[in-house]
Amino acid sequence: ANQYWLASSFIMLADVYIARDDFFQAKATLQSVIDGYGTPNDGIIDDASSKLTSLVKAEKEKQQGENANDTINIQWN
Repeated sequence: ANQYWLASSFIMLADVYIARDDFFQAKATLQSVIDGYGTPNDGIIDDASSKLTSLVKAEKEKQQGENANDTINIQWN
């Protein structure tokens, strides 16, 4: 039971990192829960995996949006 609450607190810590735009630390925290948690069927790993997947997707979308702003349009007459 203690492992469940400890892992749950790390997932909440990842949420704090996300709120602070510290995506690197959030991803590392979620990955450590996925890799180190020993009870596979109580929802913790599923929750951490879901958050990690969403974070990676959002981060890629943000990077693509930033890259779109880097485009220079040249018009030839």
